Amino acid sequence: MLTMTSDEARKQAAVRLALATLLKDEFEVDNLFVGDFAALDTPLSLGIERKSFPNFVQSLASNELDEQLAKMVAVYDIPVLLIEGLPVPVAGKVRVYGAQRSYTYAWIIGSIVGWYLRGVLPVFVKDLKATPPTVAALYGVAKKLEHRDAFAPKKVLPNLRPMSLTERVLLQFPGVGEKRAKQFRGESLAALATLPVEDWQE
Repeated sequence: MLTMTSDEARKQAAVRLALATLLKDEFEVDNLFVGDFAALDTPLSLGIERKSFPNFVQSLASNELDEQLAKMVAVYDIPVLLIEGLPVPVAGKVRVYGAQRSYTYAWIIGSIVGWYLRGVLPVFVKDLKATPPTVAALYGVAKKLEHRDAFAPKKVLPNLRPMSLTERVLLQFPGVGEKRAKQFRGESLAALATLPVEDWQE
Protein backbone atom coordinates (compact mmCIF):
# COMPACT_ATOMS: atom_id res chain seq x y z
CA MET A 1 0.00 0.00 0.00
CA LEU A 2 1.34 3.45 -0.96
CA THR A 3 0.32 6.22 1.42
CA MET A 4 0.18 9.93 0.53
CA THR A 5 0.27 12.28 3.50
CA SER A 6 -2.96 14.20 4.13
CA ASP A 7 -1.39 17.68 3.89
CA GLU A 8 0.22 16.92 0.54
CA ALA A 9 -3.03 15.41 -0.77
CA ARG A 10 -4.90 18.64 0.02
CA LYS A 11 -2.27 20.80 -1.70
CA GLN A 12 -1.71 18.52 -4.70
CA ALA A 13 -5.14 17.18 -5.61
CA ALA A 14 -4.04 16.37 -9.18
CA VAL A 15 -1.20 14.17 -7.89
CA ARG A 16 -3.57 12.40 -5.50
CA LEU A 17 -6.08 11.74 -8.29
CA ALA A 18 -3.38 10.47 -10.68
CA LEU A 19 -1.94 8.08 -8.08
CA ALA A 20 -5.41 6.81 -7.18
CA THR A 21 -5.98 6.07 -10.87
CA LEU A 22 -2.59 4.37 -11.32
CA LEU A 23 -2.57 2.29 -8.13
CA LYS A 24 -6.31 1.88 -7.46
CA ASP A 25 -6.80 -0.10 -4.21
CA GLU A 26 -3.07 0.04 -3.41
CA PHE A 27 -3.27 3.79 -2.67
CA GLU A 28 -4.52 5.66 0.39
CA VAL A 29 -4.33 9.10 2.02
CA ASP A 30 -3.33 9.24 5.68
CA ASN A 31 -1.01 11.04 8.10
CA LEU A 32 2.73 10.35 7.87
CA PHE A 33 5.40 11.15 10.44
CA VAL A 34 7.81 12.26 7.73
CA GLY A 35 7.79 12.34 3.92
CA ASP A 36 5.05 12.98 1.38
CA PHE A 37 4.66 9.37 0.21
CA ALA A 38 5.47 6.09 1.94
CA ALA A 39 5.15 2.33 1.50
CA LEU A 40 5.55 0.52 4.81
CA ASP A 41 4.41 -2.98 3.86
CA THR A 42 6.98 -3.56 1.10
CA PRO A 43 10.02 -5.78 1.92
CA LEU A 44 12.02 -2.58 2.41
CA SER A 45 10.07 0.49 3.52
CA LEU A 46 10.03 3.32 0.97
CA GLY A 47 9.71 7.01 1.84
CA ILE A 48 9.57 9.87 -0.70
CA GLU A 49 9.97 13.57 0.04
CA ARG A 50 8.68 15.67 -2.90
CA LYS A 51 10.05 19.14 -3.57
CA SER A 52 9.56 21.61 -6.39
CA PHE A 53 12.94 23.13 -7.22
CA PRO A 54 12.19 26.54 -5.64
CA ASN A 55 10.89 24.87 -2.48
CA PHE A 56 13.89 22.55 -2.45
CA VAL A 57 16.39 25.43 -2.55
CA GLN A 58 14.53 27.52 0.03
CA SER A 59 14.21 24.61 2.47
CA LEU A 60 17.88 23.78 1.88
CA ALA A 61 18.91 27.36 2.68
CA SER A 62 16.83 27.38 5.89
CA ASN A 63 18.13 23.95 7.03
CA GLU A 64 14.56 22.62 7.02
CA LEU A 65 15.49 20.05 4.37
CA ASP A 66 18.37 18.69 6.45
CA GLU A 67 15.98 18.02 9.33
CA GLN A 68 13.45 16.34 7.03
CA LEU A 69 16.00 14.11 5.32
CA ALA A 70 17.64 13.13 8.62
CA LYS A 71 14.24 11.86 9.79
CA MET A 72 13.72 10.09 6.44
CA VAL A 73 17.02 8.21 6.83
CA ALA A 74 16.08 7.21 10.38
CA VAL A 75 12.56 6.01 9.49
CA TYR A 76 12.71 4.44 6.01
CA ASP A 77 14.93 1.73 4.52
CA ILE A 78 14.85 3.54 1.16
CA PRO A 79 14.54 7.33 1.57
CA VAL A 80 14.01 9.17 -1.72
CA LEU A 81 14.28 12.90 -2.46
CA LEU A 82 12.12 13.68 -5.52
CA ILE A 83 12.93 17.07 -7.09
CA GLU A 84 10.70 18.62 -9.76
CA GLY A 85 12.36 20.80 -12.37
CA LEU A 86 16.16 21.09 -12.20
CA PRO A 87 17.05 24.26 -14.18
CA VAL A 88 20.10 24.79 -16.35
CA PRO A 89 22.66 27.04 -14.60
CA VAL A 90 23.80 30.33 -16.11
CA ALA A 91 27.36 31.34 -15.23
CA GLY A 92 27.36 28.71 -12.49
CA LYS A 93 24.20 30.04 -10.79
CA VAL A 94 20.45 29.49 -10.92
CA ARG A 95 17.58 31.86 -10.28
CA VAL A 96 14.83 30.60 -8.00
CA TYR A 97 11.24 31.75 -8.46
CA GLY A 98 10.15 33.85 -5.48
CA ALA A 99 13.69 34.42 -4.18
CA GLN A 100 15.54 37.73 -4.33
CA ARG A 101 18.90 36.22 -5.22
CA SER A 102 20.69 33.63 -7.33
CA TYR A 103 22.12 30.44 -5.85
CA THR A 104 25.41 28.76 -6.70
CA TYR A 105 24.75 25.58 -8.65
CA ALA A 106 27.75 23.78 -7.13
CA TRP A 107 26.31 24.34 -3.62
CA ILE A 108 22.98 22.82 -4.68
CA ILE A 109 24.50 19.77 -6.37
CA GLY A 110 27.02 19.34 -3.54
CA SER A 111 24.19 19.24 -1.01
CA ILE A 112 22.36 16.60 -3.04
CA VAL A 113 25.52 14.49 -3.31
CA GLY A 114 26.09 14.84 0.44
CA TRP A 115 22.67 13.39 1.20
CA TYR A 116 23.15 10.66 -1.42
CA LEU A 117 26.27 9.53 0.45
CA ARG A 118 24.17 9.38 3.63
CA GLY A 119 21.66 7.04 2.01
CA VAL A 120 19.12 9.33 0.31
CA LEU A 121 18.32 8.46 -3.31
CA PRO A 122 17.85 11.66 -5.40
CA VAL A 123 15.38 11.39 -8.28
CA PHE A 124 14.77 14.27 -10.71
CA VAL A 125 11.62 14.74 -12.79
CA LYS A 126 10.74 17.41 -15.34
CA ASP A 127 7.66 18.81 -13.59
CA LEU A 128 4.71 18.04 -11.32
CA LYS A 129 2.97 16.00 -14.03
CA ALA A 130 5.86 13.53 -14.00
CA THR A 131 5.61 12.97 -10.24
CA PRO A 132 2.69 10.47 -10.08
CA PRO A 133 4.09 7.93 -12.61
CA THR A 134 7.55 8.22 -11.05
CA VAL A 135 6.23 7.65 -7.52
CA ALA A 136 4.13 4.71 -8.75
CA ALA A 137 7.17 3.23 -10.55
CA LEU A 138 9.36 3.53 -7.44
CA TYR A 139 6.63 1.82 -5.43
CA GLY A 140 6.44 -0.94 -8.06
CA VAL A 141 10.18 -1.55 -7.85
CA ALA A 142 10.14 -1.50 -4.02
CA LYS A 143 7.52 -4.27 -3.98
CA LYS A 144 9.95 -6.57 -5.81
CA LEU A 145 12.94 -6.17 -3.52
CA GLU A 146 14.21 -9.01 -1.38
CA HIS A 147 14.12 -8.47 2.37
CA ARG A 148 17.23 -6.95 3.96
CA ASP A 149 17.83 -5.86 7.54
CA ALA A 150 19.14 -2.52 6.25
CA PHE A 151 19.48 -0.63 2.99
CA ALA A 152 23.03 0.50 2.21
CA PRO A 153 23.42 2.37 -1.10
CA LYS A 154 26.44 1.34 -3.11
CA LYS A 155 28.93 4.15 -3.50
CA VAL A 156 29.18 4.51 -7.26
CA LEU A 157 32.45 6.10 -8.33
CA PRO A 158 32.34 8.86 -10.97
CA ASN A 159 32.04 7.37 -14.44
CA LEU A 160 32.97 9.04 -17.72
CA ARG A 161 29.97 7.34 -19.32
CA PRO A 162 26.77 9.22 -18.35
CA MET A 163 24.27 6.92 -16.65
CA SER A 164 20.53 6.92 -17.19
CA LEU A 165 18.09 7.42 -14.31
CA THR A 166 17.09 3.75 -14.54
CA GLU A 167 20.73 2.63 -14.21
CA ARG A 168 21.29 4.88 -11.18
CA VAL A 169 18.15 3.56 -9.48
CA LEU A 170 19.02 -0.08 -10.18
CA LEU A 171 22.52 0.28 -8.74
CA GLN A 172 21.05 1.11 -5.33
CA PHE A 173 19.37 -2.28 -4.96
CA PRO A 174 21.00 -5.42 -3.53
CA GLY A 175 22.12 -7.95 -6.11
CA VAL A 176 22.35 -5.53 -9.05
CA GLY A 177 25.76 -4.68 -10.51
CA GLU A 178 26.83 -2.05 -13.04
CA LYS A 179 27.02 -4.59 -15.87
CA ARG A 180 23.46 -5.74 -15.20
CA ALA A 181 22.13 -2.19 -14.80
CA LYS A 182 23.67 -1.17 -18.15
CA GLN A 183 21.46 -3.71 -19.93
CA PHE A 184 18.41 -1.65 -18.89
CA ARG A 185 19.87 1.72 -19.94
CA GLY A 186 17.03 2.48 -22.36
CA GLU A 187 14.19 1.32 -20.10
CA SER A 188 11.93 3.70 -18.19
CA LEU A 189 11.26 3.28 -14.46
CA ALA A 190 7.64 2.46 -15.27
CA ALA A 191 8.72 -0.34 -17.66
CA LEU A 192 11.20 -1.63 -15.10
CA ALA A 193 8.49 -1.92 -12.46
CA THR A 194 6.48 -4.27 -14.69
CA LEU A 195 9.34 -6.73 -15.27
CA PRO A 196 9.77 -9.89 -13.15
CA VAL A 197 12.45 -9.36 -10.51
CA GLU A 198 14.54 -12.17 -12.03
CA ASP A 199 14.96 -10.12 -15.22
CA TRP A 200 16.94 -7.36 -13.52
CA GLN A 201 18.42 -8.93 -10.41
CA GLU A 202 21.57 -11.03 -10.61
